[in-house]
Amino acid sequence: MGRRAVLAGAVSVAAIALGMIAPPVTAIVDNSSEFAVIGPVRYSEAAGVQDAVYGASFVVIGDAFAENVITADDTVVLTLTGATSGTGQVWFSRINRLFPAGGGQADDTLSVSDPTTAPATVGSGDPFTIINGGVIDDTILQTFIAVDKPGTYAGDVFIYDGSQPTMSADTVVQHTKFTFTTAGAPRTITLADDSLDLIASSIDVQSTNVAVLDDSAFPTQLSSTDRITISSSDTAIANPITTTLDATSFDDSLIEPLGTARLTVSGGASAGSATITLDPQGTLPSSGVTAVTLGASSIPLSTTAPGSWGMLSPDQERILDLDRTTDDTTYYLVNDLFVSSVLLGAQEADPNTGVVAEVSTSNSDWRDLIVTGGGRSPVEQVDDSATNVPVVLATGTDGSVVAALSWSSVTEGGVLTLRTGTGSASKWIVIEIAEPEPDPSTSPSGRVLAKSGAEIDFTVTLQDDFDNAYPNFRVSAQARSSRGTPLGPVSSVARTDSNGQTTLRVPPPDDTYAGTAVITFNVSLPNGLPYPALTPPLVRVVYSESGQPTALTVAQAQSTPSTITPITVQTVIPHILVPSSGRAATADGTPGTWTLPTPADPDGSGAPAGTMVTFTPRSVPDTQIQVSAPEGVLLTSRSSADVNDGEAQITIDSGDPVYAYATTVGTHAIDFTVGELTNEALVRVSMSPDVAYSVESLVDDTLLVPGSISTMSVRVLDAFGNPVPNTTDDSGGLVATATGQLLFAGLTTQARLLTDDSGVATITMIAGRSIGSATVQVAPPASTRTPAWQPGYIPPAGFAPPVSTVSIDFEIGTPPTPEPPSITITGERGEVRDQPGILVDGVTQGIADGTVVRPWIKFPGQSAYAQGTAQRTVSIFDPADELGEFIWQRRTGKKIYVYFATEDGAVQSSRIIIAAR
Repeated sequence: MGRRAVLAGAVSVAAIALGMIAPPVTAIVDNSSEFAVIGPVRYSEAAGVQDAVYGASFVVIGDAFAENVITADDTVVLTLTGATSGTGQVWFSRINRLFPAGGGQADDTLSVSDPTTAPATVGSGDPFTIINGGVIDDTILQTFIAVDKPGTYAGDVFIYDGSQPTMSADTVVQHTKFTFTTAGAPRTITLADDSLDLIASSIDVQSTNVAVLDDSAFPTQLSSTDRITISSSDTAIANPITTTLDATSFDDSLIEPLGTARLTVSGGASAGSATITLDPQGTLPSSGVTAVTLGASSIPLSTTAPGSWGMLSPDQERILDLDRTTDDTTYYLVNDLFVSSVLLGAQEADPNTGVVAEVSTSNSDWRDLIVTGGGRSPVEQVDDSATNVPVVLATGTDGSVVAALSWSSVTEGGVLTLRTGTGSASKWIVIEIAEPEPDPSTSPSGRVLAKSGAEIDFTVTLQDDFDNAYPNFRVSAQARSSRGTPLGPVSSVARTDSNGQTTLRVPPPDDTYAGTAVITFNVSLPNGLPYPALTPPLVRVVYSESGQPTALTVAQAQSTPSTITPITVQTVIPHILVPSSGRAATADGTPGTWTLPTPADPDGSGAPAGTMVTFTPRSVPDTQIQVSAPEGVLLTSRSSADVNDGEAQITIDSGDPVYAYATTVGTHAIDFTVGELTNEALVRVSMSPDVAYSVESLVDDTLLVPGSISTMSVRVLDAFGNPVPNTTDDSGGLVATATGQLLFAGLTTQARLLTDDSGVATITMIAGRSIGSATVQVAPPASTRTPAWQPGYIPPAGFAPPVSTVSIDFEIGTPPTPEPPSITITGERGEVRDQPGILVDGVTQGIADGTVVRPWIKFPGQSAYAQGTAQRTVSIFDPADELGEFIWQRRTGKKIYVYFATEDGAVQSSRIIIAAR
């Protein structure tokens, strides 16, 4: 059978007989792994008469997620399979009735007989109630049970499909076992908590479970004549809402643990500590039951709002409208397709008080909305279209406060507000529920060029603004005329994958069609129903015999000529500035122009302006055009952009503008490509001294000879690392100040530094004649107008802080005497090309890399050394130590004398002797 809905409320179950019947003969496979949940079944007696008690909860929890769920027309059969008492009676009732109370009080009864006989069965008189469990989303069947003899009882509950079914294994919806042992009279009272933490407000309600235990420390029931009274030492601090617990207070609820009663206490008007006493009455004191106490502490409640609220989770949150978010109100949009709970947080609350908040809902159907405010806060159920429902929020020791909201469902357009504080000091957070729809996109998109008869592959993506994918949607496409007339067949249907993507191959109109076609995409729900809201943008395709464009031009207002073709020679190009503010925009001004170098003007000329230049490419026929920029140049389809938002390559439709800006100075070429056609458009990028950002030292050697004259240099850079040339005293200019054994030209201790065309500033230094130290500090003058060097300057987002000052330390002293050039050789016997020979290793000091050295050799009996025919080149691997190396070998078995020398003989090695073999 198929899955069926669970019905809420009390529903009668069909009776299979007016009296007791025998269990079904058909054997039923015992696949039950669950037991019924049964509260304490008390049996005790005084003077031979059982105490008057109410029935204990007998609960069967069905599986609402199973293939066969329990519904109103199913049949419930309960079978008693064992009892430790040979005789007796079991009562069942749909309400918590008092037992024993004479005949006719129970809906059904079972007689306890010898367990060896056939088990008894009950199934008439509507013994169960079907109730929607809600929180755990199960089907819950509840009745109440009592016995007239102590002992252990066991049995089975079978739920069969349908009214008076043929009871067999095929019709069993669920099988649940049960077992219980009766409990005795109460001896003690126990509490689930030792103390309660309260907030001084009547709307803060806290609870704990109360149980009574028998001699064996098992939970049991009160008799009808017993009760427990609840009192507080100070109701202004802790005020018991529950003032009396009696037999009806225990065991008549579906809330676990069964057999307990709920003690509820609210905060009072004052902060402090109080004692709550549970005092036994009736026969309980004579049975030895004594009073128990519960501590309660209360902290003050504040109506002052904490700081601004924010959403802590989930990640899908989005600010709905920046203009609607103010200092005291924050708006969020929540995607209800994927979100059913949010966690809100704020800081700056008083850690010694609680916070009262008010929750309101409107414009929607909220189901099961629950608001929780921390450990001291009760869970509040908020109805739909509720106004100012008070909720108590607990504060942490760090002044933090949170509010957790959850719901089972809500319709689109629902608005929830949470307010803290009063009057002008209120803080609001507003959550608006929306149901974002997929934002379809295709690749390629816009205008496409294709060869007649060619199929085109399109990637279709269905994702919403939250990047949630829409899988298993059906997508198809077709080429149509601009009026919607079909020009070609419909493509095969494809389904989107887990990422919301699929690929379609769209057939052409026919093999010879030339002209424009519109590709329309149809999207439907997984079940095939159309979903017009998901129709992607139209794609225009131009079919032609070659499938290639015939022309490509680029329009640029500041260029000469203003229309650039593949063979155009530009003489004037747009001239812009680097976006030193961190953002480029056409609103910064119209670009200037730059006249490219000519024989008459070899340097070129023209003033820059603005930070962004506009190019408008167009192809014939119209199609998509790819635009590529070199390193340091960025492209965007928007008329403004942050410096990090641009791309090196983008694709646009013919006739659409593309915007370029640059972080690197110089003349740059931007390429426009469509098919086999390419255009190149130039742009010039410059800067002004005002954008000076950082200073770096170019000093390598800080050791100065006493009385010597030398120079030192620094480089001025902008925020992107470009050298800043032609600085002035007011913009980008620097002042060098010398202290110690150092003066500048003119015998001054201070001099100005202005950069040259390469962004470098150089100054002459005169070292003192005494041994000592000196420092040169380079910093802006007090009158500088450079923005980045002003006090309190805040760098644009993502920029490193500017560096306006550098300090270089010098030493005045005699440089160490350099080591004289030298050659050192060592040699040994060995094999050279499989013959006896000698191997020589050479090490040089102070000889330049690449210097040629030659061997000089002498054999026994010779009176003079002769230069060998070989030569070796010195190789320096580490310039820091100036050590060079070379190797030499020669085949000979004789004794030999060897030394090496430079070609001019200025440097010679020592002589070594290598004995004969």
